[in-house]
Amino acid sequence: MEEAMLFYFTATGNSLYVAKQLDPRCISIAQAIHDELRAYEDRQIGIVCPVHVQRMPELVAAFLRNARFDTAYFYIILTYGSRYGNAPRQACDLAQSLGIRPAYVNVVWMADNFLPEADIEEETAADKQTDAQIAAIQEDLHHSRRFIAPEDDRGRRFSRLFSKLAKNGPGLYHINEDCIGCGICQKICPMDRFTIQDQKSKYDPNGCIGCMACIHACPMIAIRLNTTERNHNARYRNEHISLCEIIDANDQHRCTKKKRGKHNEHDQTE
Repeated sequence: MEEAMLFYFTATGNSLYVAKQLDPRCISIAQAIHDELRAYEDRQIGIVCPVHVQRMPELVAAFLRNARFDTAYFYIILTYGSRYGNAPRQACDLAQSLGIRPAYVNVVWMADNFLPEADIEEETAADKQTDAQIAAIQEDLHHSRRFIAPEDDRGRRFSRLFSKLAKNGPGLYHINEDCIGCGICQKICPMDRFTIQDQKSKYDPNGCIGCMACIHACPMIAIRLNTTERNHNARYRNEHISLCEIIDANDQHRCTKKKRGKHNEHDQTE
């Protein structure tokens, strides 16, 4: 079997779907960030994650800052919905500043789940040829090709809106009276920002990265944005990924420290 290791971060399943196609043994960054020894070695090591505000999610950046990677071929795949701006170059620059030399940085166009702008019904109906994009990336990785995706100029005019939302991310949500205290938001949040008190969810904005995993997963649509939504009651999850898979990836209450070997099936849990 070819030696490779792939880490991913997901909020609504898009990046997990891509990661599973590239490597079924893919590892959740929300779990791996708690590894006892964050030192990884393999012939190829990759990262799959969404674009947040035309950048890597802060959780992924934190993982890169606190890990060591020993590989001849490091790659990054960024999933996006409508525009990705200069995210590939930003991801590459961040990695290089940490002593990581990405050989390959590419993007995958998927359903947009950014609620302030996305029409979720249109996005779920659109055929963006996702599998064909993934197949092309698989071929590139098989041949260890070198490539950095160019900037998406369309993203420049939206940077002010995105930056404002990112800055106000900790105040992005409120929870209304429809909450039934089911605890899904608590389990799916990769930053552990929710608690259940008196059968109602309570949101602590400190440390929130605005990934929107919570708002898309709430079965009562009780988590709301503190800004306008294009489709007020529309929510999204990748059709190939179950809610349980995203919870398993992100749940901070099931985190265990691991000593990972060269292959994920050799992990030792403590």
